[in-house]
Amino acid sequence: MTTKAAINTKTLLTVKVDKQLKARAQKTAEGIGLPLGTVVNGFLRQFVQEQAMTFSIPEIPNASLQKTLKETERDIAARKNLSSKFSDVDDAIAYLRSHR
Repeated sequence: MTTKAAINTKTLLTVKVDKQLKARAQKTAEGIGLPLGTVVNGFLRQFVQEQAMTFSIPEIPNASLQKTLKETERDIAARKNLSSKFSDVDDAIAYLRSHR
């Protein structure tokens, strides 16, 4: 009876990642019961199979974006927003051309 030795097909991938992003990703992966390596492998498999990267925007803005949107709405109402200075696209283009 002949047994074949197991072949290690794994390799180490070293990438630089923002420390906070890595910590958040590990916490998220742990929260759904997966090691971070499994998550990364899943993304890489999908990337190879589809030969594309898909980005999605959540339907509900996070707290930071909600705050920014509220501030922007206040600025627009107070006419502090630059776009409120123009009556149409041509005015905006003229402004941009004059500030090169």
